[in-house]
Amino acid sequence: MKYLSLGLFIFTVSCAVHPKDHSSTIQNMPRFPGCEYLEISNIEKDKCAKEKLDEYISEMIEYPEAAKNNGTEGTCVIQYTVNKEGVLEDILLARDIGHGCGEEALRIVKSMNDMELTWTPAKQNGKLTSVKYTLPIEFKL
Repeated sequence: MKYLSLGLFIFTVSCAVHPKDHSSTIQNMPRFPGCEYLEISNIEKDKCAKEKLDEYISEMIEYPEAAKNNGTEGTCVIQYTVNKEGVLEDILLARDIGHGCGEEALRIVKSMNDMELTWTPAKQNGKLTSVKYTLPIEFKL
């Protein structure tokens, strides 16, 4: 019998800065909520936020029945922008493997805007800025 497991690759695929000022670097990338008030280094906060995001997706995701019935596996890709207020905008499905997996990945990312806490926005040159992310979510039976 096959078992259900979800593999998640978080944060590392793509990042672009908005507005289009590519001359400077992002000092602090946006973070999934839950780690900002811990008294740890920024590197440790980044790691903590990635772990929290992984936990959130693992808890929320439901493998679509059609995907299970058809043996659908692969990676869906979601793109979104974390704005200056920590709200996710422009959420879109960039790659779909079918049988409801893309819709499920979209549902999970959109649900992040319904959480009690928002993302911590990015900072560039000491100012809050919007950052675009590409998040691959792997579905594997």
